Amino acid sequence: MGREGVFAALGPDGLELMLGGPVGPLVPTRRANLAEDYCHIGISELQYLLLKCCLLLGVSVELGVEFRDTVHRPGEGWIAITEPPLVGPELAAHALVCCDGAASRIAAARGATTVSGGLGKEGQAIGVVANFVNGRSKAERDLRQFSWARQFNTSLFKSLKQKVGADLENIVYYRGEESHYMIMTPSKQCLVEKGCLHNAEQLDGAPLLHPSNVEIDNLKGLAQEVAQHFGLPTEFTPTQSVMVFDFSDTKRHDQALLFQEAPGADQPLPISLAGDALLEPFWPTGLGCIRGFLGAMDAVSCLGSFFVTGDRDQALRKAEAAYRALKSVDAQTKDMTLKPDA
Repeated sequence: MGREGVFAALGPDGLELMLGGPVGPLVPTRRANLAEDYCHIGISELQYLLLKCCLLLGVSVELGVEFRDTVHRPGEGWIAITEPPLVGPELAAHALVCCDGAASRIAAARGATTVSGGLGKEGQAIGVVANFVNGRSKAERDLRQFSWARQFNTSLFKSLKQKVGADLENIVYYRGEESHYMIMTPSKQCLVEKGCLHNAEQLDGAPLLHPSNVEIDNLKGLAQEVAQHFGLPTEFTPTQSVMVFDFSDTKRHDQALLFQEAPGADQPLPISLAGDALLEPFWPTGLGCIRGFLGAMDAVSCLGSFFVTGDRDQALRKAEAAYRALKSVDAQTKDMTLKPDA
């Protein structure tokens, strides 16, 4: 909880899902960002809103424990094992939904396999995220949010490179309730020239951007220079101020639903995947959040189908069809716009 980042691109369906569903009454009226052209909400805000909904629905939330495994005990059924152990009765497990991020450890331990989604591009795709303090002044409220790509704004990016020395492919700025969120995609050479990397000659991929190889002060300096160039605040948030990541490659699991067997078990344990654990998004498409919502609803639907009918094959077919549609969201929506008549 408490992440500084901002979710974006909920889209019309995602917006209606939030405001028209159980979350709607809990959204503060000041959340104007949900009605703007760039529909977005802070990650921590969304986390707390969903937690409130869970508590109102009677969901038991265990804090300070980590899921470790599921085991089947004769006469007791499937049991969830946590570390440290839960206080009180053991937790019966009727289904398991893996939402532990890309390359899910939980799913992999149960036989699920991942498929690499290489981008087919040369070089390395690098992103830098920066979070700046939102003082909530009138000047800050009047700041224009934007999402720009170099191929459509060549003069703007050329000016940025000449004045700041920052060679970017894309830059996005959103204003959140607690912070100003900026994300940009610098070239590797840009990070080298700005002194953000200790060793850029012999390292590539994930090792290149490992924290031990990043000069964080210089990375902060680069982010502040870019923010200042666009008239944005430059005071970093106390935590999660700036980070660099690689999005050259993505991973997805080969199936959305599987079953765990155990000797003597009357029924297998259905295991569903959702979020990045199922399908890691390619950041520039802006589909991570809506795919997360859709994938979670697909998981619930498929598990519900299995418990109602007891038909494993039917549930697997339903999950496969839903997953196939989820993977093609990009192709189905790339020509859509929030303002079709504009």
